[in-house]
Amino acid sequence: MIWFLGDAHGRFDHVIRLVKLHRPEPVVFLGDLECSLPLNMILRPILELTEVWYIHGNHGSDRPARGNSSVKKRFDAACKVLNESQREASEHGRGLLEWRNTKRHLHHAVAHWKDQMQLKLGLDNPN
Repeated sequence: MIWFLGDAHGRFDHVIRLVKLHRPEPVVFLGDLECSLPLNMILRPILELTEVWYIHGNHGSDRPARGNSSVKKRFDAACKVLNESQREASEHGRGLLEWRNTKRHLHHAVAHWKDQMQLKLGLDNPN
């Protein structure tokens, strides 16, 4: 079964949950991804379960959009991916190896967006 999914607009939780349940082969995203993190980081929990393809839309990219979403939204998304990855790694041994390979990148993404939030709020300037 091939799934065609349109206009994710940064929301991938339901896709991850349903792919784990139904195991389609492949999943084709039809534009407007609006990723808060690189797509391979967001969809890491399902990349070994199915092939992932995408067709660009007017908001289409497999990389984070510049200026399309708030820094706080990006920080929250990075924290969510980090937390879900940690939880998944602790649930099964197979996830632990993946966690070791992606942990550094996920922590970096969270730290990056935290720094961006502080810059935007002016917290880096004590005056």
